[in-house]
Amino acid sequence: MTEVKTKYIVEGVTINDELKRLRSEYLVLRTNTPLAVGIRPELIELINLNSRNSRKVIRLICGSYAYLKNLAKGGDRFGLDGRVSGKITPDEMKHAQEKLDAMDSKPAKEKPQTLKLRKTK
Repeated sequence: MTEVKTKYIVEGVTINDELKRLRSEYLVLRTNTPLAVGIRPELIELINLNSRNSRKVIRLICGSYAYLKNLAKGGDRFGLDGRVSGKITPDEMKHAQEKLDAMDSKPAKEKPQTLKLRKTK
């Protein structure tokens, strides 16, 4: 029997593995806390995947419903160390709310699903 290999595996680490690892290591990621503007380079350095899949991990973090909901509420932005690193602007709040509204208006078939990837041996 042949094993099905997924295109998301890079050196034995999947996108989901990295997402789980990052969320377990950083409270701000686990709680979907709004991240500091310009934090992308810092995140890329922490992710053990190629640049394309690293960007996917960041999109999964920052594009999740819970993250956008917290962003739409407003308040502070945080760095990975948990320190306040700025405020959420009214424009950012509005943009997050528009994304949430678009997600809510999609039929169930079109809504994004959680990535369920199998790890190959």
